[in-house]
Amino acid sequence: MFPLTVGQQHHHARQLLQPSRRTAIQRSFRLAGELDVPSLLDAVRALVQRHEALRVSFVPTDEGYRQRPILMPSAARLINCQRVDGASEERFRAYVRAVLAKDILASWDEREDYPFRFRLIRMSQQLHALVVTVQHAVIDLRGMGVLERDLWAHYRGKRLLEPALDESGESVSGFLGAACQQQQFVERLAARNARFWKNRLDSVPRGLDVTPLGSADGGRQDFEETHRIEIDFSPRERDNFEHVAAVTGSTVFQLLLGIFASSVFRLSDQRKILIHMPFDIRQRANVGTLGMFAASLPVVVNRKSTVEAHQREVRDSVLQTAMHGHISPQTLVDAYGHNLDQIPLRSQIQANYVEVGRATASPDLADLTVDTDYYKPRFRPLAPALYLQVASNFDRSLKVELIANCTSLGAVAAMNMATSFRRLAKEVAS
Repeated sequence: MFPLTVGQQHHHARQLLQPSRRTAIQRSFRLAGELDVPSLLDAVRALVQRHEALRVSFVPTDEGYRQRPILMPSAARLINCQRVDGASEERFRAYVRAVLAKDILASWDEREDYPFRFRLIRMSQQLHALVVTVQHAVIDLRGMGVLERDLWAHYRGKRLLEPALDESGESVSGFLGAACQQQQFVERLAARNARFWKNRLDSVPRGLDVTPLGSADGGRQDFEETHRIEIDFSPRERDNFEHVAAVTGSTVFQLLLGIFASSVFRLSDQRKILIHMPFDIRQRANVGTLGMFAASLPVVVNRKSTVEAHQREVRDSVLQTAMHGHISPQTLVDAYGHNLDQIPLRSQIQANYVEVGRATASPDLADLTVDTDYYKPRFRPLAPALYLQVASNFDRSLKVELIANCTSLGAVAAMNMATSFRRLAKEVAS
């Protein structure tokens, strides 16, 4: 049996607190044109055979959870194929969305079952949908990008190579080998990282403390539960961000996160805030490895007097967190004196950075057009107090989404927060 990666350890710790929580990651593809079904089925088989993370199960032991490799599934378990006859495309789209919603909410036996589900749904010879659901316990967003890349590479006829082996026959770039390496890092750096987090989390408040503004009439809201804004930045505006980032030694995401923090401090009198963020703790050799390497870690930001000072504070805090990311969940609990995952969701501040691939696959798929996430269902999950997501698109544009929870902040404060962030971000972009 093998240890869990740092990301898996943190994921399992959260699942123990909320065992009914469903956290699968999905992709859906609209396949228009001549689909070579045997080639697609072979590509799925090659994908599962290549990536160890798709062939593991979990075992509780006296020392915590471990994972073990399992054999390749049968052809029937590998992918489910079905036909939907006589439906209009609108009804077909609704059906596929319902399948996605059903799969993400389905129970999963982590001890016995494979952590994935592939479905190929046919409406006609010229239109299919491919639905992929993978448990978050074995994959993160970067890993899902690897899955998508390798799936269509094999479909195009580019044979996938097995992971490289060293002289002893062990995988040097595979998922389970990376898990062993990360565990060694955790043990080797345990004392140093424990001291860092004990000092870093000292006096940090347990969640966002703000007096709701705009919740008159006994708490009745005249706004929706969340106030959501989306800001699109053009490639030229992104160039401006990158220029400022280069001058300040930051990244574009760190600049936007600094603006976000500055806007939060306008809402609250707190001297420090804690932002929950996923950190990809892959080693360089595992950049192309499918697996679960992302760990949710706290970024502590101290109050400063200007937006620029907040950007520098965020830059330094993100780097320090990344440098001390090989940390077990229990060590964080000991350092904080409290379980970070038990902070009420409506008091949490969260942020994330994602890279969005090309919406339509490359033209060398011949007569097949592939649209990614065309069938994505519309969920309304519970929202934290504040959530920031920065998406870097393939065309070099940026999409920023900010969600402010009106129940936590009050409707007026939520709207003010979003307006403040938009204004400050546009000032930097211009």
